[in-house]
Amino acid sequence: MNLSLATLGLALIAITASTIAQALLKYGMDKAGGFVLSGPEFWPSVQRVVIQPYMWGGLFLVVIGVPLWLQVLSKLPLSVAYPLVSVGYIISLLIGAFILKESITPMRIFGVALIIGGVIAVSRSQ
Repeated sequence: MNLSLATLGLALIAITASTIAQALLKYGMDKAGGFVLSGPEFWPSVQRVVIQPYMWGGLFLVVIGVPLWLQVLSKLPLSVAYPLVSVGYIISLLIGAFILKESITPMRIFGVALIIGGVIAVSRSQ
């Protein structure tokens, strides 16, 4: 198995696109007020979600990210590629803190560090 710089870069682009997509979808759902899953407010809530530009931006990044990720999967074993997704935890922590103004506690930082440590251990076990 050879993790080339090009494949690693492609993986990081796909993971970053996916993570930003999730942040846009979250922000769009917050702006729309979420879905009402039943009753007379169902269709109006769907309409509020569908007209959110953040939702469309998030979906666009998903559409862009999937083929990139498929290319990564074609180059790497799943046991190597999928742990790289944990980079998304770092990106989402930063987006949450600096853009969405979410509270980032020391315990959350510790949890992300623990996940990253686990990924490093898994990647060196081959």
